[in-house]
Amino acid sequence: MRCGDIWAAALKIYFNDAKSAWKGHKQADWESLDDLLGDQRLLANLCRPIDVDPQLVASAMRDELSLLEINSKANYKGREVNI
Repeated sequence: MRCGDIWAAALKIYFNDAKSAWKGHKQADWESLDDLLGDQRLLANLCRPIDVDPQLVASAMRDELSLLEINSKANYKGREVNI
C-alpha cells in the first residue's frame, strides 16, 4: 500500500463518519461532520499530504450528503443546515 492510498483511506473514513452522523446514527462520531460543516481544518490536514484541494473535496462530500434522503438536516445540533 502506498502512502497516498493510506491518506485516501483516511478521507474515506472521514466521509463515512460524517455520513453516519448526518444519518443520525446513535453511535456516530460527530467530529467529521462538525468539521465538514465548519472550518474544515481536519479535512485540510487530510488533503495536504496528497495535494488535494480541501474545498473541492468538501464540496463533493456536501453534495453527496445532500443526496441522502434523510430528514436529520433540521436536527443537526438543533439548527437547520443548508448544504
